[in-house]
Parts: sequence; C-alpha cells; structure tokens
Amino acid sequence: MKTNIKKTLITLIFMILALSFLRYLLLFLVSLNISNTIVVNDQNQLLSYNCNNKTTKVIYKLSGYGTQSIYGQDISNKSLYISYGELTDDFNSVYSLLKINMNTQIIDTLIKQSRYNINEIAVSPDSQNIALLLLGLERPMKKRILFWDIEGYDYPYIKCAIYNLREHSFRILPDSCFSWSKPSWAKDGNSLWLSTFDGNIINIDLNGNIINQSFKGYSPALSNNGKYLAYIKGRTIYIYNLKKKNTKTVASYYSFFIPHRYPLVYITWSPNDEYILYQGQHILSYITGWSSYYVATKANGLSLPQIIQGVTSEGFGAVWVP
Repeated sequence: MKTNIKKTLITLIFMILALSFLRYLLLFLVSLNISNTIVVNDQNQLLSYNCNNKTTKVIYKLSGYGTQSIYGQDISNKSLYISYGELTDDFNSVYSLLKINMNTQIIDTLIKQSRYNINEIAVSPDSQNIALLLLGLERPMKKRILFWDIEGYDYPYIKCAIYNLREHSFRILPDSCFSWSKPSWAKDGNSLWLSTFDGNIINIDLNGNIINQSFKGYSPALSNNGKYLAYIKGRTIYIYNLKKKNTKTVASYYSFFIPHRYPLVYITWSPNDEYILYQGQHILSYITGWSSYYVATKANGLSLPQIIQGVTSEGFGAVWVP
C-alpha cells in the first residue's frame, strides 16, 4: 500500500514538472513582436528605445549632471512632458514641469523651480490636464528580512494635484494621502485611478471624491480602452477586468523576470493594450546580480518577457510612444 502511494506521488510530481516545462517551452515559441518605441528614464536623460531594432538614443538631457534628476514623463498629442528636480546654489531642492514639442523641440516651461516636490505626472486623454504627484516629507523606515535590517524611507504624505494646461492653473486635491505611484486617467478624463498609502486602489473624481474603492494593491494602470486595470500586490502583477469583475496574473515570483516591489515598479500599457511594461529582476538575481530591467510582456500572460537592452530602470517609470 505504501509503495503504491509513493509511486503515485512520484508520478504526480513528474507530471507537474513535465507540464511546467511544456508551458515554458510553448511560451518560448511565442515571441514578442513589438513595433513601438518606448521612452525610458535614465535619471538625468530620457532615451527612446526602438523595440524593432533594439537601439536607444537620447531625446532629452538635463544640463546639470549630478544636481538634476528627471522624476516623471508622459507623452500626449506629440508633446513630451517632463518633471525634474534640481539643487539651487544654496542647496535647496526645487522642481519644474516642462512641455517639449517632439517635432520642433520647442520647450515650454509650465512650472519653474517650485518648492512642491513634483514627481510622477500623467497627462489626461484630451491633453487638457496633468495629474501631478507631490511628495511630502520623507519618514525613516526600517524592515527586518531574515537576519538583516533594511533601512530606507517612505512617503506617507503624498498629495495629488491637477494642472490645467488651458488655464495654466494649479490646485491640490483635498484630504489626499496617496502612494508613490503614477496616477492613471480614466478614458473620459473625468477621474483618476490611484492607490493610497495604506494600499487601497481607488477611483476619484477631479475634486478628490472617491467614486470606487474596490481592492488592495498599488500602482494601478488603466488600459487605453478603459476595460482593464493592472496593478501590483506584493511582487505579483494582476489585471482586473472591470466589466467581468475577474482577475488574472501576468507576472509573479515564478516569472523569468520577477516584478519589483512597490514603489520601484510602474506599470504602463502599450497603445494597442497588447503589452504591459514593468520593472523587474531576473529570476536568478541571487546569482546574476540585482540589476533592475524594463520588462515587456503580453497582457494575456502568454509569452516570455522581453527586456530593454542596455538600460537599467533604477526604479523610474517609462512611457510608450503612441
């Protein structure tokens, strides 16, 4: 009897391993065919990455290396929007918001050397408003993982503001305490998806009122067709069907490139909603090193991921060129 149970267990384990191998073999045969260009943040410069020939080129570079850093970028209606911070001569931090015409390279300064810590930005679908993430005071943070104490900072006082491009007005939404993740606009441009500091994903109107508060997670990103919401929880990326109310996993601890933890991961959709981009580490990072990559994978999860060669993500987001 014991022998039969042992044989059955061995057979089951073998079948599971065989099915797993077959799954990864099938995924290997499904290659990504991305024809888009992606703009990635390399701290003090922005690079465009051509997914066809896998080449990069500099499209914008700050002049003050070491004293200036790009924090957020977005593209809308052939314009590139950039938020960046810099140190003044008296060592104070100030932040600016630029609009760059991608055809003429003409630069329009929307906000110049503000004391507000302007970080992530997102342009509305109608190109009329920009959602700005304003970081508050940092707070020391310590975590213990096995035998090591990991020290760092978190930001429990993050606000969201709306900049009106037509009126050039700026207002901060009331009573907000958001997480450090890029705002995501609804398709109609009348609301935003964000996550709170304590990990609730919410949908708010442009006055800060909560419309929907559905589930736990961080870094929500709405698809361009408005049907799906991608987000991260732990080190797993989920896609939630807003109509059918069901969820699927597209990347996790078992992926070739494991998603980073919040706040070092930002999810973005390709213009046709076929792919998502995130920051991740190789499954063998314990051996190969801890480099972080920009990773593209099919939104249905049926492909092996493709990394952007020659660029490390350093925790910054990226945008697709429409």
